Amino acid sequence: MEKQNKRFNVKYNFDWYHGVDLNKMRKDLDELEQIGVTHIGMGVNKYKGSTEFTIDAYTVRLETDTEFNDRITTLKAKTK
Repeated sequence: MEKQNKRFNVKYNFDWYHGVDLNKMRKDLDELEQIGVTHIGMGVNKYKGSTEFTIDAYTVRLETDTEFNDRITTLKAKTK
């Protein structure tokens, strides 16, 4: 088995919904990068005639040796 990527959501108040100044966007992106965010996800959800735009910040990294070993141990225990 190989190590897997893990995703961790980071709470961040994006105030970009009704337009955003590029300088603010750059400042926010710099701040996010400083706290370890590696990805920004954007999406549109439609529900009962209304539309919602979402922005999520998250970090993706390879699992540590400890996380990998714990996952393997758990999988082996489940298959016994």
